[in-house]
Formats: sequence, C-alpha cells, structure tokens
Amino acid sequence: MARAPQSLGALPIGQGKGSFLLPLAESEGVWIGAMLEASEPTSVRLVAQSRDGRQSRLAELVGPQTAVIAGMIRSDGRFDIFSRHSLAALDIAADDSRARVELVEPAVYARVTGQPAPDPLDPAGGYGGWRLP
Repeated sequence: MARAPQSLGALPIGQGKGSFLLPLAESEGVWIGAMLEASEPTSVRLVAQSRDGRQSRLAELVGPQTAVIAGMIRSDGRFDIFSRHSLAALDIAADDSRARVELVEPAVYARVTGQPAPDPLDPAGGYGGWRLP
C-alpha cells in the first residue's frame, strides 16, 4: 500500500488474560492512530510481534504530536497493512507503563471478554470526503 486505508471507525478493545484483545475479522486490516497531548511530555514506543515471532520496532513517538502508523514499512518505502496474518501483537511502552494488544478472531474476543464481537466493517460506512458541519 502507498497510503493508510480509510478509517471505518474505532474497534473495541477488551481485557484478556494479561493483555488487551483487538477483534479483527479475517479480511480486515487496521492502522494505528496516536494522539499525544501537550499537557505532559510523553514518550511512546511501539513494537510489533509478527505471526512468526519476529519483533520489529514500529515507532518511537514523543509528544505532543498526532501520528498514523499505517503498517510495516518495507524497503521500497511502501508498507504492509496490519492484519491477523501479519501481526500477532503490539507491545506499547509509554514512559513507565506497558501494555500488550493481541489481534484475535472476533469469536475469541467474544469468548474471552464476554462482550459481543463487532459486526464486520462496511467499507461504504466510512467518511466519504464530504464537508462536515
């Protein structure tokens, strides 16, 4: 891909056993948006764990800033989107805090969290470029 896909809204994140769970259907991808406030200088490190166990540093952000991390950067300057096929987990370190987000099938999300799985995303449901009020 040459640019980030259109946003179709935020996905729910639920509490798993020792990590957070992000439900993602088979054919869906996700990108990461980060908004670091100006109120406190913050340093955030993002590390991706691929399905084959490799870890890759995605980004190190220092606030305040807004950033979009659309996927894994390739040597040709393009990127591979994050999906359940490419990304197993995302490790996030913000100052002294740590969290892990695992990408899981919606059925696993529902079983572990007790929350209903989200409906599949509708590509026609996102922002279409019209002027907002």
